[in-house]
Amino acid sequence: MHDTEDKRWWTAAFGPNFEQRFCLFLDQRLGIPAKLNPEKATNPYVPDLIVNGLLADLKAQMTPFMTARRYGCDPFATVTFNEKDYRRYTELYPALDLYWWINWKQPAGWERKVPRLKGVWKVSMLLVSQMINAGEFARHEYKRRRDDQQGNARASYLIPLRVMNCLIVLEQE
Repeated sequence: MHDTEDKRWWTAAFGPNFEQRFCLFLDQRLGIPAKLNPEKATNPYVPDLIVNGLLADLKAQMTPFMTARRYGCDPFATVTFNEKDYRRYTELYPALDLYWWINWKQPAGWERKVPRLKGVWKVSMLLVSQMINAGEFARHEYKRRRDDQQGNARASYLIPLRVMNCLIVLEQE
């Protein structure tokens, strides 16, 4: 697993290939028309995709956020959503759809077993905004990012998968 704080690697090296594979998966496996947002070629901060003709953004999570337990959330059924993205999308793209491609894997050195979960979930930015504004999602501040200089979000909201539409579960323990 690559360093979670290395934003440049995640956005420049990992992201574009992952986004392309996701578009092919939606298209070929689920029959949902998807393509990369052509504006990303000149602006890396625009939403990643166009799905069914609408702007969408892809979030990928490979390990559960174990700290979710501190907030009364099940780490195996909760994803994180950067506060920085929330603010930007609310202002610029309030009608955006968000897709989570989850593929929980057992991280090296972890004693606690991570049950397998692999699949795709979708939620509208409008619903996320409403629920954040109503105080329905916990907010976590990252200790390791307090003095971050790479542009990483300093806080995230914890979003339970149950508020999203599950498009497909490929593997589950």
